Amino acid sequence: MSDETAPQLGDIFDRFWVDEGFRQRFLKDPASVLLKHRLMDIEGMQVEIVENKRNKIHLIFHSDSPDKIHVVSNRHPRMPEGPATA
Repeated sequence: MSDETAPQLGDIFDRFWVDEGFRQRFLKDPASVLLKHRLMDIEGMQVEIVENKRNKIHLIFHSDSPDKIHVVSNRHPRMPEGPATA
């Protein structure tokens, strides 16, 4: 797979919502999915997926400064009206 055809992280997040088998593999072993698709350099890192629930959300504060953080996907098939705006 060349860099031109490699999926982007947003593509992986989108697939997570529409492919139940992929979703289960990603939840079980996210590091191997990320490594297989060469999306991130996670050598020596632990990868954890945290799912928000109807009655519980998680706020994650990045260790990097805000100017180094970017959104990889704001598409969500369960939200047909698109992301909420402030």
